[in-house]
Amino acid sequence: LALKIMTVRYALLTLYPQYSQFTICSDVDGVTIAAIEENSAELKGVEIRQVTSRVYNDSLFFAHILGYTGKATEEEAEALNAGLEEDIYNTSSVIGKTGIEKEMDSLLRGQSGVEELSVSTSGKIISTTVKSTPVAGDDIYLTIDRELQIACYHILENNIAAILLSKIVNSMSYGGKGDSASKITIPIYEVYNAFIANSVLDISHFQADDATELEQKIYSTYKTKEAQVLDKLHDILSYSSPTINSKLTDEYEGYIDYIYSMLRSDQVLRKELIDQKDKTYISYTEDKISLSEFLQYAIDMQWVDLAKLGIGSDYNTNNEVYDKLIAYVFEKLYNNTVFEKMIYRVLIFNYKISGKDMCLLLYDQGVLEYNENDYKRLKNGRIGAYYFVKEKITNLEITPGMLALEPCSGSIVITDVNTGDVLAMVTYPSYDNNMLANKIDWKYYSKLLANSATPLLNRPTQQQTATGSTFKPLMALAGMAEGVITTQTKIKDEGLFELVDPSPKCWKYPGNHGWINLTQAIQHSCNYFFYQVGYQMSLDAKGEYSDSLGISKIQKYAALFGLADKSGVEVPESTPAISSTDAVRTSIGYYHNFAPIQISRYVTAVANKGTVFNLTIVDKTVNKDTGEETDNSATVFNQIDLYSNTQWTAVQKGMYDVVNTSANSLNTLYGDLGFKVAGKTGTAQVSLTHPSHGLFISFAPYSSPEVSVTIVIPNGYASANAAKLAREVYGLYFNDENKEELLSGDLTTTNVTNITVSD
Repeated sequence: LALKIMTVRYALLTLYPQYSQFTICSDVDGVTIAAIEENSAELKGVEIRQVTSRVYNDSLFFAHILGYTGKATEEEAEALNAGLEEDIYNTSSVIGKTGIEKEMDSLLRGQSGVEELSVSTSGKIISTTVKSTPVAGDDIYLTIDRELQIACYHILENNIAAILLSKIVNSMSYGGKGDSASKITIPIYEVYNAFIANSVLDISHFQADDATELEQKIYSTYKTKEAQVLDKLHDILSYSSPTINSKLTDEYEGYIDYIYSMLRSDQVLRKELIDQKDKTYISYTEDKISLSEFLQYAIDMQWVDLAKLGIGSDYNTNNEVYDKLIAYVFEKLYNNTVFEKMIYRVLIFNYKISGKDMCLLLYDQGVLEYNENDYKRLKNGRIGAYYFVKEKITNLEITPGMLALEPCSGSIVITDVNTGDVLAMVTYPSYDNNMLANKIDWKYYSKLLANSATPLLNRPTQQQTATGSTFKPLMALAGMAEGVITTQTKIKDEGLFELVDPSPKCWKYPGNHGWINLTQAIQHSCNYFFYQVGYQMSLDAKGEYSDSLGISKIQKYAALFGLADKSGVEVPESTPAISSTDAVRTSIGYYHNFAPIQISRYVTAVANKGTVFNLTIVDKTVNKDTGEETDNSATVFNQIDLYSNTQWTAVQKGMYDVVNTSANSLNTLYGDLGFKVAGKTGTAQVSLTHPSHGLFISFAPYSSPEVSVTIVIPNGYASANAAKLAREVYGLYFNDENKEELLSGDLTTTNVTNITVSD
């Protein structure tokens, strides 16, 4: 506070010319305004000025689409002025920073007015001339359906929470982690740890003057453990220590790995100087020597930046340099949030900090709104911490976006298949763009950056995943265009595809689908059928397999459906990446990287039988002064005329059968809608230690398509979860199912589906 007062006084005392204005305070209250006006005679040159600012309604649901505004930086102003006849942007200019605000800034902001001042040599204003009056910017109307966007956000959050709840177990077990991605479970202790790891709780407040009794208790436990850890690390890093990582406990191996990575990221260990072929370096990477021994060797090899250690030109022995290096390490560990969180994790998993105390801290720090009954039930032991947490997730008082466990994110894209208008483009989790508009709330912004769920990321346009089996309809069309299959071609699924080595398997192996045609292959998601299609497309004129030939053909047809280019929406978008290797596995969706909006463009073209749009979220612009409207429509990127109606229908029928037959049991989800949906599930494996991505592409009504719905749930375990989510979207869109509750957000988490889809 004292510094702020001195800053204001210094500014007031500085002899600025009258035409140079500065803001002392913003967002002042009525009492302050009255006080300044009453004392205006004594406060010469001080005035209250009303300014405009952006305020966003329903910010949580539209933040990534709308973006936000703020004062231009010098770099931004310079870039915006480049190419203009005269500079019109400066650091006082309010510009769009992200989203539509940025992309359509030239239309939205209008023109600033210009006032010319004549001043005396002493800086006194003599006269004022208005050179130009300000011109209001245009109004921009979006194609986004407000109610649909809001309701879909709640559907998305609800379903992600349901998946998360189904995987949390009251034990230390990680289930099938490392063996089976679908059987991974989440120990409740990971949830307790997430409160600290993802900054749901502010650990710095544990030592604050106004810390609660419980916070002080937790901090005392931490300090005791920290002292033990630091003592042990001193021993491990001592000059003569030969202790290699594998001889340490997992806990201390984690600390040592962190110290090593910290030295590299701080450029104390200069990565560019380290010889990757050096035998001693290799010995360290293979865990044959200790970190202590390696660091001493690094000093000998001049891989350590002595300036970072405060060492100048004075001579120092290697022992002295090493001592200073270790002193640097422990200085960096002091008040190091990452290191502190590592220790808290150990305390939680070793039962030194209880789940009950972690949950009570949520009340102490105001994360949970105080409820006397809930608080007392927890404190008195009438409900255990495990059941308390599950109850709060069910009520969405604790959300997946807060925890950043897997899954914690997702996307929904709904597109009008006949116009290319995007009706909803939902990302989860989100943020309040009002906190970043006009003037950034740095505390809030820092918390967003620290959130491992990355709420600032616009997932529909920027989060890329593999497609999984949602790529199979496109491969069916590619195979027909290349003449390797027809709508009637039957291929015998033999389970193991032995024409390439290593040999991929159908998901049904050691079983098989037998003889199967295109429509059936889509319905049953038969890998073998599409391996064969990819293989046949890879045969050269001599009948020999050429992977590069197959890949080039797959890339050609993916590009026809827009998957080599950005989708056209008017917000920043990641560049799509079609697979460039292994034509056989590429045929079932491996190795691609597409954003949901790009997948939406592809399925929209399948739904309308060949029109690939440059998608749009802008409906029209309206001139503020004249009211003149300029309509905006999606343009056509490509019109695919390669296929007969019979061929399109064969692919669409396969997608229809995915949803409307008992083969995948999805008919039990979709049977009561009152109309038919066609779709394709996709499960994209990440690794055996992370849940697979769940995808579902679809369109409806099947007989006369109106909209496509694309669902992507990163680490969502299974495509059935994405299909269930899409079912709720269709029920809302066509039948207004649960609309009132979804718009209000007044709902509790439903159960995850028990349907299993093999794809």
